[in-house]
Amino acid sequence: MTAHLARYRGALLLAALLASSPAPAHHSLTLHYDSTRPMQLTGKVVSWKLQNPHVEVVLEVRNSRGAVETWLVETIPATRAASVTPALTDTTLKPGDIVKFNGWPAKDGTRRLSGNSMTLPSGQEVLLRPGYAGGAPN
Repeated sequence: MTAHLARYRGALLLAALLASSPAPAHHSLTLHYDSTRPMQLTGKVVSWKLQNPHVEVVLEVRNSRGAVETWLVETIPATRAASVTPALTDTTLKPGDIVKFNGWPAKDGTRRLSGNSMTLPSGQEVLLRPGYAGGAPN
């Protein structure tokens, strides 16, 4: 009986430890992106992934000096892609498409943008994060 009780206590202790461990959490946008500096990027789609935790679009963008820079735009989770209008699908974008994003640049100076809205090649705007269309919260 004592060995059984010790195993039970050990299992209970392990369960309590696991339950109190921090769970992975989604990061805040303002932790990595500067919401005080909304910006717009227009570029050519190199690739895009409809995936979690974020849909990612790689763009070639011409800077003010005419040089081409590669930018990574992170947007909403793929699980929310069907809820925006128009819905995002695997065929929404293709390499070579010219798109425009409004969003926030990375705080660390890397060429990353948190995309809050996107204008498709057709000219149709997709509001990815309602309330953040122009970059900064409305």
